[in-house]
Parts: sequence; structure tokens; C-alpha cells
Amino acid sequence: MFVFFGGIMMTSGVVIGIPGILPHDSPSVMTVTDTPMDNYPDVQRAQFCSSEESAKSNAFVKEYKIPTQCTQPLAIVTDPDGNIWFTQTNTGRVAKFDPINEVFTEYENPKWQKGTRSMM
Repeated sequence: MFVFFGGIMMTSGVVIGIPGILPHDSPSVMTVTDTPMDNYPDVQRAQFCSSEESAKSNAFVKEYKIPTQCTQPLAIVTDPDGNIWFTQTNTGRVAKFDPINEVFTEYENPKWQKGTRSMM
């Protein structure tokens, strides 16, 4: 039995995904950009990488765009000084955002293998 909720399938079965194999109707065109977006075919970039839209804010939330596109932040924490730290699962970097100066700093991981992803 399965039920669709907003495009998400809930099932008691098992789904197996094989990396590198796409359905026949999914184009796998890859425009090389020499950026982290190269980890995804063009058709998936809108889903996994940020759009070209500017950051959106309102009276309650101020939004900022990470300077490097398609970093996929994870493990977001704050330090005692109010800086925000996170890992970039698509680049292997650790990043810091200083909310007072509104500045991002990205720290390279010299052991990171280009083209890989991690749930670090």
C-alpha cells in the first residue's frame, strides 16, 4: 500500500536507488560550471541548488544567500559570540556567518575529493 502526500510516497515497501541510473524520460544533460552544481545534472539543479532569486526577508526573518551556490548546508549551530557555523555537504567546507557584519567565511577542507557529497 502507498499513499501520496504532496508528492511524497509513503509505503511499507523498499525503494532501491542506483546512482548514475536515471529514468529514460529524465535528460542527463550536464553543463560544466566548475562549481558544486556539477554534482547534479542540469535538470536537478533547481531542486538541489539555490535559485538565482535574491534572499527574501520579512518583518520577522532576515534571509541571507550563501555566497557559494549549491553548498547544501547542514549541522547549523551558533557559538557564544553569535556566529553561525555549518557544514557544506556538497563542497566539504565548514562555513561561518557573522550576523553583526553580515559576512560569510568558508573554510576549505584540503582532504575533500572534488565531486563528492557527505552528510558530515
